[in-house]
Amino acid sequence: MNSIFIYVFGALLLVTVLMDIQRIKTLKRSMRRLHLLVYVATLALFACIVLDIDVPMPTGFFIDNVSPWVFKYIHPS
Repeated sequence: MNSIFIYVFGALLLVTVLMDIQRIKTLKRSMRRLHLLVYVATLALFACIVLDIDVPMPTGFFIDNVSPWVFKYIHPS
C-alpha cells in the first residue's frame, strides 16, 4: 500500500477524532456508542493495513464461492 495514503489517512482520522470529541460528549448514549464503534472499526482496519495483516472481505468470498456457482447455474454445460 502507498505510504503517502497511509500517512494522510492516519492524519485525517486523528483530526476527525479530535474535532468530534466535543460534539460526541453532547450526544445521546446510543449515538456515542455508534461513533465509538465506527472509530474503533476504522482504527482496527487501519492497524491491519499498517501491520500488513490480511482482512477477509465479503467480496473475496463472493468471487471465490458464490460467483462460480451462479455462473454454473446460469450457463449449464
